[in-house]
This record gives sequence, C-alpha cells and structure tokens, in this order.
Amino acid sequence: MLLAIAAICLGFTGLSGWLFNSFGLRSFLSDGATMKVNTALIIICCGISIILFNLSKTKSGYVLLAISALICTITLLEYITGVNFHIDQLFFNDPDTNLLLEAPGRPSVITSLNGLFICIALFTGMLRYYRISQWISTLSFFIIYTALMGHLFGVTDFYRWGHYSGIAFHTALSFGLLNLGILLYQSAYGWIALFFIKVEGRFSTNYFIAYLLLVFPMLISLYVFLINKTGISTISATITIVIMLGVISIPIFYIFLNQINVIGSNLNRANQRLEIALNAGKFGSYDLDLDTGIMTCSDQCVANFGLTPGTAFNFKDLFEAIVPKYREQVSGEIQKAIAQKQLYEAEYQAQWPDGSLHWINAFGLPQYNEAGVAKSIIGITYDITDRKEEELKKNAFIGMVSHELKTPLTSLKAYVQILNHRAATKNDEFETNALQKVERQVSKMTSMINSFLNVSRLESGQIYLDLSRFELNKLINEIVEDTKFTHPTHDIKLNLQENIAVYADYDKIGQVINNLISNAVKYSLIDKTIEITCSIADNYAQITVKDKGMGIASKYLTRVFERFYRVEDVGRQPISGFGIGLYLSAEIVRLHGGKIWVESELDNGATFSFTLPVMVGGEIV
Repeated sequence: MLLAIAAICLGFTGLSGWLFNSFGLRSFLSDGATMKVNTALIIICCGISIILFNLSKTKSGYVLLAISALICTITLLEYITGVNFHIDQLFFNDPDTNLLLEAPGRPSVITSLNGLFICIALFTGMLRYYRISQWISTLSFFIIYTALMGHLFGVTDFYRWGHYSGIAFHTALSFGLLNLGILLYQSAYGWIALFFIKVEGRFSTNYFIAYLLLVFPMLISLYVFLINKTGISTISATITIVIMLGVISIPIFYIFLNQINVIGSNLNRANQRLEIALNAGKFGSYDLDLDTGIMTCSDQCVANFGLTPGTAFNFKDLFEAIVPKYREQVSGEIQKAIAQKQLYEAEYQAQWPDGSLHWINAFGLPQYNEAGVAKSIIGITYDITDRKEEELKKNAFIGMVSHELKTPLTSLKAYVQILNHRAATKNDEFETNALQKVERQVSKMTSMINSFLNVSRLESGQIYLDLSRFELNKLINEIVEDTKFTHPTHDIKLNLQENIAVYADYDKIGQVINNLISNAVKYSLIDKTIEITCSIADNYAQITVKDKGMGIASKYLTRVFERFYRVEDVGRQPISGFGIGLYLSAEIVRLHGGKIWVESELDNGATFSFTLPVMVGGEIV
C-alpha cells in the first residue's frame, strides 16, 4: 500500500505541473518527455484502486480501474486507427508536444500499454487468477525497468518507441511502483510466492533467474553508455561489463547461497523437531491429494490404523477402515471444512486389519490453489482408544448409579406427597411448608439425576428424540407456571409470538427451557425480572431468556456450554451445580438442528438464546 501511495504522489507531481504550468514538474528527469494529464489520472486511479482493494472496498476500486482501462484503451485505439478522439485535450493545452508527430496531450504507446497491463493485472488478481496477474505485472515491470535504465544511462531507445513521445521518468517510476505493489500484495499466491517463502537450496535457480532479469536492463544500458559516451571499442566494453558483472555478482551470490544453506539447515532442524514431537505424542501426519486421493503418511499415521510402516495407505483405504456408521459424518465434516475454509475435525471408529476397533481423532486443514480451489488437506491423526474407553466406562458407571438412585427417590417423593396431603387435611401449616420444601429438594435431586442419565446416554449415542408437532407457547407457559410455583421470588415477563409450531422432542425442549430459566433464577437477585421471548428469526423459532443478574465475563462466554464447566469468579459466593445443564441443553439443541448462544457482560445480566426449525403448513422450513 505504501508503494501505491508513493505512485499516487508522483502522479500528483505530474498533474501539478499542468495545473501550475511547470515544465519541470511535467518532465521531471525525463529528457523532454512529459507526464500527460491522462497519464497522471491513470496513475492516481490505479494507485487508489490498490489501496481500496487492500481495504476491501472492491466496488469503488473496480470503478477507478475501469476509468484507467478506458483511457488506456481509447489512447491505443487512437494510435492503431490513426483517429484522434480528443479525450486528451479535455483539460489542458499541451505546449510541449510536436504536433507533426502526434496529438497534443496524448500518452505515449509505452505509457498506454503499461497502464493497460496494470489494470488487467489488478483485475485478474482480484478475481484470484494470481498466476496470470503476476505474469502480466512482471512483464510490465521489466518494460518499465528498462525505460528507467534508459533514462538513467541516456539510452533513448529504451524509453522512446519510434517517433512517438517517450515515457517520462516519473511516469515509469510510478508504473514500476504500482507493479511492485501488485506483486507484493499477492506474495502468498501463484509463482511469485516462491520468492517470499523460506525455501530449501534446490529452489535457488529461481532466485538466480530473478537476479539476472533485474540486472540485465542495467547492464545493457551501461554497455550502450560506454560505447556512446567513452568511445571505447565494443570488445573493451564487453570485457568491462563481464568484469563488472563478476565483481558485483560473486559476493552477492556468496552471501545469497550461504543464506539459502542457513535457511535449509534451519528448516531441516525444524522438521526434525516437529517429527520428534509428533512421534512422542503418537500423532501421525498426512497429506491428502484431493484430486487423486493419494495420501502421503508418516509411519505413525499408518500405525494408528494398525498397519506397518511403509504400507501404502490412501484415502480409499482410510475410508474403508472407518466403521460404516461414521463414514457419512467424516465425509460431511471434510466437505464443510473445504466449503468454509476452516479446520476439519472428526472422531470416529476404525477397524484394524486384525478386526479390533480403535477410536481415531483426526484434524485437517484444506490447502487451496490461486483460483481458490481446494487441492489438498494436510493434518494429523491420533489414536484415542484408551481415553475413549475410559470415558465410556465412566459414562456407564454414571448411568448405572443414576438409574439406581431414581428408584428410592421416586418412592421418597411419593411418600412426601402422601404426607403433604395428610398435613394439608389437618391444616398443619408447619408440616405443610416443611414437606413442600422437602418435595422441592427431592424434585431438584431427581432433575439432577435425570441430567446425568441424559449426559451418559448422549455420549454413548443412546439418546433418542421423540419428535412431535407442538406449539412453543403452550410448552413455555407450562414451564413458567411451574417455575412461578417453585420460585415465587422472581417476576417472569413473557413476550410470545403466537402460533409458532415446531417438530421436536417436547420433553427435551422443555428441559432446555427449564434449564435456562433455572439458571436465570439462580444467578439473579430476588425480585429481579426475567424476560422470556419467543419469535421467528430467519425461518427459525428463537427462544430467548434474559435476566438482570451478575452476568458472565467475556473470557468465559465461549466455554459455558462445555461439559462440567462452571464459571468460578473470585470474590463471588459459590452457587451449587455440576456444570452439565448448559452442556446438555446445547447438545439437545444441536440434535434438533438448531444453535444456542449467550450474550453477557459482567454485572449486567445474561441473555441465552436458542433456535429451532419451525413448521409451516405441516412442513419444516
């Protein structure tokens, strides 16, 4: 962007020469050639376009680019057809141009051609055709570079084409800066990326070619200068150039090749450290070619699938090793990662050749070509069988204990209800209040045990949805009525849109809403208002529970839906709970095809929201 700004400044220099009638500004170091008004406009528009593209203001950039391209195209047509369209005489009279040779104010052929090259390079670059953009910009750069050398060494033919006026020095310098700006902006793409990546020594040929291309125009200019200005023979001039090339190049190449070796050595050490770290952690690395399905795998990667090191293992083999019920999930995650240009992650079971089942945790990052097409995925695999089996055993234990606790609690709740009824018939207010409190605590414990059971079933893949069509308002009103009975200390305000029907599990969605309301009651002070909203947003039913409680610090917001995670703020009174309510709610919403999120600030309340697909005319939208 700085190069574009420098080019814009040079463009305004030439424009100022016309505004203030200064020949010196119009022909800065140019041996009589001047920067025309249209040339200045081309430079300014192209420079601003580069800046706008850097700032993602593409529409405005395209407009300025179109103006520049139009001026260049019409000027070239004037030269080709011999017709003067007079677009170069709209602003200022040109006293500097020989009217017998060309129209006044008209940019030269070399100027118009290179201006058009820059416009095309910018346009193709924004369309992500980086390789085309870079070749066009490079061609333009070397034409301009030759013109600059011609100005510096007095070689007129390098910056004047035929009898047409030549390109001015500051015009050539501006175009050179613009071309470099384009190439540097695209340094991570196409062939130019080779010059910006720390590569091994085998790529040194690319640097050598680039070096020769840069010094070639300068050497030719110097050769012509020696012949014309010193009067020495062509043989002497040639020997002088060769000696100078050697004197300049040998130390440069020594430093350059030494640096290449250092980079290669550092890269090899870094690769060795990475390989040691991966092997120590039993992480296997792979590189998947999406066009051919060929995978380049490390020894640990194939070992994670029960194969011996060196065994050929491609994507087809990987897919066949995955247990069938996980294949669709893995394929979907890969396609999602490619489409959204994000990290791919999946957990699945794989069957080894000996028939044993193992759990694999896989990660991958898609790699794209200059056109934005995914060509490969690089990533790692990790055998998590031991960890997964421990989790399954733990979940089975939790499920068993929770299930065993439900039976005595159910009996206890029944006896409490009988005693509560008998106390009510005797009008014993103390017993009635005491037994109601006992019943609430039993209900609370039952709810906690049910949550543990659901978590256990969810993580073992045994949770099922009993789907049916129902009105959300009916469900919310039922839960609110129960909440008002058990928690009369809070005011609950409803804002419900009518006739919102969903196809979901009635009890589990009720559990989600109850969890959010219970949290709002738990984390807000007595007499505070809790607002519940139900509405349609982007073809989804959105339920929102907003409280005016203590709120959540921003650093915790991304973790509140994690299993067993609880916010522990220093200086706050601890609140009972196991950290599974929000986790379970998030998983239930996910299973229904919705999403859940929270917005909050510390000491300023929290707003929990989740969405569900709605039904219109008996069909899910």
